Amino acid sequence: PEDRADFYEMLVSYSEGIGGRAFAMKLACAPCVLTAGGDWIAPADTRVFFPRQRDDVQVPHDLPVPIADVPPVDGLFQLLSTAGVREFEWRELMRDYLLPLLTNADTEPATRERAMRGLRAYYGSQRAGDPPLQRRIRDVLLSATTAGGDQAELRPAGSLYFTSKWTG
Repeated sequence: PEDRADFYEMLVSYSEGIGGRAFAMKLACAPCVLTAGGDWIAPADTRVFFPRQRDDVQVPHDLPVPIADVPPVDGLFQLLSTAGVREFEWRELMRDYLLPLLTNADTEPATRERAMRGLRAYYGSQRAGDPPLQRRIRDVLLSATTAGGDQAELRPAGSLYFTSKWTG
């Protein structure tokens, strides 16, 4: 079906007709979840997450993480949850997606910038933060220049000196 709501309504209807759990287990192996990035993903092959439910912080729409693009269809959340779509959880997204991108010197600059927007959103949404994640965030590579200002390179954030111009 062209319309994703029609597609998902059909899946829910079919699931209700034959028994939801067994169908959801089969569905997990099929590329049945459309992501915000436009990809179809099988939950058994790639972890995919529901969109963030709270809207206290704007989550970047182009986050380099498989976030489901799901319409409001009765029964869909339960069906996709049973199939393996996971709830949005910053800790897991940071640990498994964003931090590996941000600590890898070979990450493409555009992808690095998208991941950095995700890191900023994480900080905006967390009151205290997660201590193990906080320690790993020190390894995020930032563009830095040498003291002489003649060479720029990616360096771990925890190893950088920030002048009062940066820190206020």
